[in-house]
Amino acid sequence: SHPLSSLEAISILKKGGNAIDAAIAASAVQAVVEPNATSIGGDCFALISLKGHKPIAVNGSGIAPQKANISFFEDRSINKISTTSPHSVTIPGAVHAWYTIHQNYGSLDFEELFLNAENYARNGFPIQEVIAKAWLENKEKLKKYPITNSIFLKNNKPYSFGEIHKNDDLADTLKSIAKNGIKDFYQGYIAEDIVSSLNSIGGLHSMDDFTKQDTVFSDSLNNTFRDI
Repeated sequence: SHPLSSLEAISILKKGGNAIDAAIAASAVQAVVEPNATSIGGDCFALISLKGHKPIAVNGSGIAPQKANISFFEDRSINKISTTSPHSVTIPGAVHAWYTIHQNYGSLDFEELFLNAENYARNGFPIQEVIAKAWLENKEKLKKYPITNSIFLKNNKPYSFGEIHKNDDLADTLKSIAKNGIKDFYQGYIAEDIVSSLNSIGGLHSMDDFTKQDTVFSDSLNNTFRDI
């Protein structure tokens, strides 16, 4: 949905990468340039159809924290979870899925898929019209927590169409993912930072939850029409 992401996919294909590489690289750029719609804190679902093989379904959805059981919510009379509640946050599944999919089906070096995403995060990118509108609509949500306020607002105001947005912390995280795969994100300092941030606002997440995150591969439903 963003031209920079589409261009990144084309660039990866021109370098000799396959569709798997292109999809991962485009998604990584999306996580930078369209933060209102996607992020490395989200999930990943994919259908992979390589020539001559049955389509494979990939479930990269995040698991819920183990402590978030029904008793916890019943004991506290919690019958609704808002989108700004830490209880709405599952363990991020996208990064694990990207890495696992690439290990099985990728062509280029994993690190190469994140170069432009890191560059856009570190050096900035121009805000598109549609994203500027979404940013404005979500300004009150962004004001709620100091960390989102400091990264996504400027003097308590959302970024406008044409302005340049940078996110050094995200750039550093993407660099770590590129070099170390899932290690830091699910077992190291990045996971510790996420757990600490969520726990500070009432989340039930633990490091153990992050280490248990997995990507599930299975056969998908498929049929043949003529020779397709």
